[in-house]
Amino acid sequence: MQPSVELLGVAEDYFASGPAGALAWRARFVEPTDHLRVIGTEENEWLVGEAAFAALADESAHLEAEVHVKLRGGEAYESGDVGWVAGRPEVTLPDGTTFTMRWTGVFERSTGVWLLRQMHVSRG
Repeated sequence: MQPSVELLGVAEDYFASGPAGALAWRARFVEPTDHLRVIGTEENEWLVGEAAFAALADESAHLEAEVHVKLRGGEAYESGDVGWVAGRPEVTLPDGTTFTMRWTGVFERSTGVWLLRQMHVSRG
């Protein structure tokens, strides 16, 4: 296991892309396979496959352009073609309100590209 600057950059790009760039990020780093998982705070926020893939698009569609998210305290590690990222995204709303979330992602390198396989985000 070793630190991964490359993988950390992939995750930071996810948060920095904002609503306008989220679909392009998803198209490059996510595949709608049956193995994809997106897990949230609520009991019913356990999405699999196509539903998980769609949720990543829906999530960005509901954000206003003025909402800014930056990954704070991010760390990434890789071992062979598997890696994980953890951090605390800081969300800033248009009125200046900020709050922090918890986020983790598991990635697999496939044909030289880090693909998201599992994501967990929670608040509270």
